[in-house]
Amino acid sequence: MTIILVKLLLAHILTDFIFQTDNLVVQKRQNRISPIIHSVIAGLLAYLLVAQWSCHEIFWVTAISHYIIDFWKINQKKDNFKLFLIDQGLHGLVILLLSIWLIKDISEINLNVFSEKNLLYLTAFITVTKPYSVIIQKFTQKWQSEAHKEAGSDNLEKAGEYIGIFERILVLLFVIFQQYPAIGFLITAKSILRFSSNNKEPRKQTEYILIGTFLSFTLTIITGLLLNHLIGQIRIP
Repeated sequence: MTIILVKLLLAHILTDFIFQTDNLVVQKRQNRISPIIHSVIAGLLAYLLVAQWSCHEIFWVTAISHYIIDFWKINQKKDNFKLFLIDQGLHGLVILLLSIWLIKDISEINLNVFSEKNLLYLTAFITVTKPYSVIIQKFTQKWQSEAHKEAGSDNLEKAGEYIGIFERILVLLFVIFQQYPAIGFLITAKSILRFSSNNKEPRKQTEYILIGTFLSFTLTIITGLLLNHLIGQIRIP
């Protein structure tokens, strides 16, 4: 199943990201022919890459589903990151279901998605995103208004929260792979970037950011160490 899934995914990537230029994206919104041609290309690439020549359903399922999903997206009033994720998620779901159908025998599927190990990884990565953002925000709340008042309001909305989330994901990966020097490098790089971008930052704002940063790193490192310990306790059957 894995190789079929990869081939269908490659066909989609080539169709939607490599062969589809910005001009083609605009044309898809201006006339009805371009989405059809785009969907036919998607179906042909999937059919050619999978190379199961007697299975014409690969072409038809890919082409028709691609057209329906694109038609829905084109008719939305706006085009933002949320719609992009929904669009690509729907394409991904079709690819997954088609790859499952192509192996014919459902008993051959051995994804083992809900294994104890995978659930531990999933829980850890989810925990270091929004939950830790809330914990850090609550912990630093008593200093927040004072620090923001001194610094002004020239920061991007929620930029700090998203930076923290990506930062914690990286730290968790470093801990999982036991690349601890990389964590020090990340802290150094962040410090240099912040100093070079604004070396006149108010003292209270700097202290507020440092508290949040160190709390973020500490929580994530503890999570990673605990995760590694729990993974190590799992017995391989």
